Amino acid sequence: MPATDADVLRAFADALREGLARDHAVSVDGLGTFHREHEPSRFDDSVVPPRLLPPREVVRFVPDPRPAEPPR
Repeated sequence: MPATDADVLRAFADALREGLARDHAVSVDGLGTFHREHEPSRFDDSVVPPRLLPPREVVRFVPDPRPAEPPR
């Protein structure tokens, strides 16, 4: 049975999650680099009363400057 698009996306997400947990960064040739960054706590003053947002880990993406080669 061939893999569906959902199977491929699930496998990619699993590999990305494991790589970020282990190495803090995952590079995909022709696509870019996903990396984990720490955001310190901060005040959210867009609400009344202002509230303190807790620190958190976020995932950032930096695109690869070289375009991927199209499949042949």
